Amino acid sequence: MLRDDPDGIERVTRAIRYLRSTARSRQAYKDLDRELNVFRKNRERMRYAELANNALSIGTSIVEAANKLLVTQRDETQWHALAACLRSGRADVPGPAEI
Repeated sequence: MLRDDPDGIERVTRAIRYLRSTARSRQAYKDLDRELNVFRKNRERMRYAELANNALSIGTSIVEAANKLLVTQRDETQWHALAACLRSGRADVPGPAEI
């Protein structure tokens, strides 16, 4: 819907607002409210149909692969640092922000 429908973002936010209004628990309401805020805040970035109509890329496997590579490398770096700390017997194992 977001990719092909020029009014996709409106339709999605309308659906989330409806679901939020019928939420049966406080947690469900909070979760839906958080998602609604994400869509509202990123509305301009989600003009997928408009971008596609102008022959602009909305995402490529190259970008997705680069993101996956960066996340994987970061995770591996953290695990290697953690393993080194554990092997050395250090008690003060660093947190993710310190690695």
